[in-house]
Amino acid sequence: MAVEVQGQGRATVQQLQRRSEMRTRNTRARWVNPHDEVGLAVIMAVGVIFGLLAMYVRQHYLPSDYEADSRKIESIANGSRPDFVDSSFTPIANIYEFLGLANQPAIASLLGYGLAIVVIYVAVYWHGRKTATWITAAYAIGAFIFAGVYLGQYSKDVFLLPVVLLAIVLPRRIYWDLILLLGMGGAAYLFRDYWALIAAAYVTLRLLTLAQVRIRYLLTTAMVGAAALGLAIYFLRGHAPNYYRTSVQGNLEAATFIHPLEPLPQPLGGVVDIIAQFWLFMLPVTLPLVAGAAYIVVMLALSFLRVAPLIALRSDKSWPPASSLNGATLRRSLALFLAFTAVQALFEPDYGSVLRHLSPLLPLGLVMMQTMPRPAARRGRLLGWSWTGK
Repeated sequence: MAVEVQGQGRATVQQLQRRSEMRTRNTRARWVNPHDEVGLAVIMAVGVIFGLLAMYVRQHYLPSDYEADSRKIESIANGSRPDFVDSSFTPIANIYEFLGLANQPAIASLLGYGLAIVVIYVAVYWHGRKTATWITAAYAIGAFIFAGVYLGQYSKDVFLLPVVLLAIVLPRRIYWDLILLLGMGGAAYLFRDYWALIAAAYVTLRLLTLAQVRIRYLLTTAMVGAAALGLAIYFLRGHAPNYYRTSVQGNLEAATFIHPLEPLPQPLGGVVDIIAQFWLFMLPVTLPLVAGAAYIVVMLALSFLRVAPLIALRSDKSWPPASSLNGATLRRSLALFLAFTAVQALFEPDYGSVLRHLSPLLPLGLVMMQTMPRPAARRGRLLGWSWTGK
């Protein structure tokens, strides 16, 4: 009997030691685990630091092309270059001048990056989700890095962040989308006309997503919409469907130049090019072929930033109801994300511009990933081949 009690005592001590070791490991892990509130906060702070490092690297080590637009805006704002052929820079320069930042590039950089930080944090925390997956954490760090590269300077794209913020914080009722459309209209009026097309595409996709729709169908709809816009350009304006991309490529010397794919006479050649570029913006497999093996990392990054949010909404998961705040914000984010991609297929001349213009919209990807139930959230069987995915 004494031997049995002694053996039980040793077993109890061993169990207590194992539990103590597990608690110690869990305490250590929570500091770097995005599933935990503390871990997510640490990862977000690390992302902010990475973005600041990206700003430093851009200024000292990256090619001067990364600051070409920034220098144009600064020169217009401080009066050393009052006239510029692209009038879209002037309104933005006037805003920086009004803010007293015409000769303050460091403060302008911190302002742009600071606003990006705010929008990224709102995207992660606004709906009360204080944990994330490792994929979401990696996406957030990528958003900070590209914000540091492209938004931490004099930038037109900084002023798209308020539009993105509206998409995230607006109440759930669909009529609040009118405020978001006004924001897109402001972007179109100030510096980028094609935001009027993005607004039109957004309305279509927003209505389609009132029900849960398979991502493949939404991608197909966005692609067909881009091709239809190209045909409208041909028949209404007399230009090739991809004219607005190819027309700005004449003097372009970027290493990431997007070569038109026009195997057929116009307008079919232009339509084929638009469709091809739409998918290549998702998976830019040709980028290393035209720009060199060093751009494999850029290719992987761009693919991840485009595709990861869409995978998060795949059809074996149930989206939050459209009538809920989470569901409405998810649908706004998805509609704007895809509408932007569709219109980019008509206008972007090089992959550097693709990343630059995508950078302020990356918080929308975080919204899509953060508002989905975790981890797998299967709701019964896999969904069949239906339009709604139900």
